[in-house]
Amino acid sequence: MTIEQIAALIAASKQRIDLERSKLELLEKELVDKVSDVFASEMAAKQKTHGSVTGEIDGVKMTWEVKQSVQWDQAKLRALWEALPIEVGNKLIETKFSVKESVFSAQVDPKLTEALKDARTTKLSYPSIKLC
Repeated sequence: MTIEQIAALIAASKQRIDLERSKLELLEKELVDKVSDVFASEMAAKQKTHGSVTGEIDGVKMTWEVKQSVQWDQAKLRALWEALPIEVGNKLIETKFSVKESVFSAQVDPKLTEALKDARTTKLSYPSIKLC
């Protein structure tokens, strides 16, 4: 085979892969739409806004997952960091003005927790699903 033929086969293969990937994304979205009521209810029953649950619908075992991402208000965290003693501020808040979720979750001081919550925003992902 010539280089031109190999390149043409590679281009054609990539095009077929892209088409199949698009088909797969549409099918996965359709599946998510069809089972979302069942899994969303199960998440709500478990008082979960994010995470995963596994279940079986029509004989098909699936895992429903909703991811959470967290963003922090930089101005509010900076103001809080500046108001705290330096050793506390540096342990609690990263220099990029972000707070690790494990540190945030471990806080017991209600005033500090409220101030942190004011600077914190969470975002849930679009649900994904895996066939098991």
